[in-house]
Amino acid sequence: RALNSNVSGDMSNIIRWLLLAPSIAVAWFTGIAAGLAIYSIKENMCPPQYVVSGTCFAPWSESIDCGAAAIGSTIAAFLIVLLPSLLAPRHKKIVANFLFLAGMVFASYLATKAKFSPFELSAFVGAAIGGLVGIAIVHRRLAKSPLTSHSRGDGVPPRP
Repeated sequence: RALNSNVSGDMSNIIRWLLLAPSIAVAWFTGIAAGLAIYSIKENMCPPQYVVSGTCFAPWSESIDCGAAAIGSTIAAFLIVLLPSLLAPRHKKIVANFLFLAGMVFASYLATKAKFSPFELSAFVGAAIGGLVGIAIVHRRLAKSPLTSHSRGDGVPPRP
């Protein structure tokens, strides 16, 4: 009986680790969908005199595009840090910190590739804010967990 519970616990942990990659994809596409939704609203609400070949060129159009990039990247970065950290069976803080750092490296690469255009800069700042909020929530959640005082510090009690 004890052997069975350990095997099922190990399988559960393996499944949770394997679900990290799909959770990152879900987070990424949620952020993209949010940004595209804002962009679509802008395009649909654009006054006809500013529409050229189906694209809005209103004076405020670039500001809305930058806002959409910032909001989308904030949501994506927040969820990319938070969701896998919640799913990880152990080392939740390490998962959150690693994903934040990897995300910042990726966002920095994209921003420098675009020569820090206003659009890319707003996406970079949004990603930094979203990732930092995600880390703060993970760290605060684990600090409040009653398990952390008796565990390895990641909210999971040690195995017997």
